[in-house]
Amino acid sequence: MCWSKTNAEFSSRLAGKRPSSPSGSRSAATGVRLSPPASVASRRPPLVELGQDPGPAPSPAAARAESDTYVVALEPASIEHQTVIRLNRDTLYSSGVFGLDAGPVTITMPDPGKRFMAMQVINEDHYVPNVFYGAGAHTLTRENVGTRYLVVAIRTLVDPGSPDDIKQVHILQDSIKVTKEAPGNLDIPKWDAVSQKKVRDALLILASTIPDFKGAFGTKEEVDPVRRLVGAAAAWGGNPDKDATYLNFTPARKRRKNHLHTSGR
Repeated sequence: MCWSKTNAEFSSRLAGKRPSSPSGSRSAATGVRLSPPASVASRRPPLVELGQDPGPAPSPAAARAESDTYVVALEPASIEHQTVIRLNRDTLYSSGVFGLDAGPVTITMPDPGKRFMAMQVINEDHYVPNVFYGAGAHTLTRENVGTRYLVVAIRTLVDPGSPDDIKQVHILQDSIKVTKEAPGNLDIPKWDAVSQKKVRDALLILASTIPDFKGAFGTKEEVDPVRRLVGAAAAWGGNPDKDATYLNFTPARKRRKNHLHTSGR
């Protein structure tokens, strides 16, 4: 199990060794701490590269290759220094990677009051079986998720210009509880970076030609297969259509890249 408070949308590259848990965190069966202590909050955690090289990442595997690639950050997203593609500036993220072969995981969400707070479930194939809102306990299994591993992404609305508001969101994030009988193992293939980049770059060009990401995110029954593949490269971790609208456009003023407008979180 790997768990961290993050602003990342999990599509940066990985390098280095398996990280050890930061001091102050634990992976016991109950009471898992979801965020590192203040002493490590300003440090960028190590990146990860695990498993054996399975060879190139052809387009049918591209969505899973993107899903097997993640990075974490601990502060509100910087406009000028985006660690991954398509960050929300007004959102703090709590995210966890869990192995379900070791058993189910139950995540209990606090009551956010009137504040937006949503828990998104993303499987290895970049399908989204569920998005949950408000307080409650949610048990996730391999049967209801569909793959061995899953990412849980919890989005919480924040005013990035208000230190007091950020502290209030940190309290909510630290109130999230995880129950799991065993931590499991993280055995992620080492995807061929050259072929993965080649496929991703081609998909990003294709993404620049579409006006939105309708049909890109959701369950296998809900998504368009081509848009799902494009979405895995251009907007990894997007919400289903019922939860958010993503409009893809280039602003009138000069910009180096296309930008994504999100209605929802």
